[in-house]
Amino acid sequence: VPGLLRPDEAFRICGVRLPEDGPYETLGGLIMAELGRIPAVGDTVEVDDAQLTVRAMDERRVETVEVKIHE
Repeated sequence: VPGLLRPDEAFRICGVRLPEDGPYETLGGLIMAELGRIPAVGDTVEVDDAQLTVRAMDERRVETVEVKIHE
């Protein structure tokens, strides 16, 4: 999914509920907040019931995120 996707949009598209109360507005920002740094391709974070993996970057912006939902 696009890194610019908002967490509430991720719920509608993927069915995964992600935190919306942090210092971020997008999935890319959520990943950055969790890591505490600018992400790199391949970085993965575990958030609630999902695993978010950076699949593509556009300089300092997360372009694409792979979302895996834990069953």
